[in-house]
Amino acid sequence: RGSRVTTYDQSDDQILLEESIIRHDVGGRRRRGRTTERTLTVKRMSHGNLGLVILRITYTMVAVLMVGFLFVFCSEIVVFLFTNFLAHKDASVIGTLLSLPLFLHAMGSIMAFGTAFIYDSWHGHQLMASMMRIDRVVSEWITFAVFLGVPGLTIGVTTTWRNDDWWEISAKVWMVNVFLYFVSFCGVIFRREMEACFAVVAVHESR
Repeated sequence: RGSRVTTYDQSDDQILLEESIIRHDVGGRRRRGRTTERTLTVKRMSHGNLGLVILRITYTMVAVLMVGFLFVFCSEIVVFLFTNFLAHKDASVIGTLLSLPLFLHAMGSIMAFGTAFIYDSWHGHQLMASMMRIDRVVSEWITFAVFLGVPGLTIGVTTTWRNDDWWEISAKVWMVNVFLYFVSFCGVIFRREMEACFAVVAVHESR
């Protein structure tokens, strides 16, 4: 009562700002009054443990593997364009030459998103949770289902069925889940960037 608490979530801890209002009675019997004093208390609560660190390492390694596949795919496209540019000497060379800046820019953007995805995976997808405006607990459960839950369930089902290609099927499901999560990560960032641009334009036009 008489206090207000603000919580700031970080990757491994929380910062609590507690603003309290303390009232003191002053004066004698004939003349009494009340003074108000505001105090600000800062608390740092750590909620990290060994299990959480192991989960973060697992998420980060899987994210690095998926981004590595994307890098190889983008590099193959660029190499294919260069080989096509050297192999042909007709009018298609002009089209290939003009498409190189577009593909290089797209590759750079994908790698930038991939680096942000890896960084966010190590910090518990804090950026993803804040942009989607969902609770951190819900975000942790979604991340666990994408990175470990669904692939583990796939491994259990395929091994129960005694499928000889259980590892190949499970690996494909694993990478597809992480890739779709990465696509949603890029989509959320792109949406927030567009909203910020429209907000800036609206403020500029209102002046």
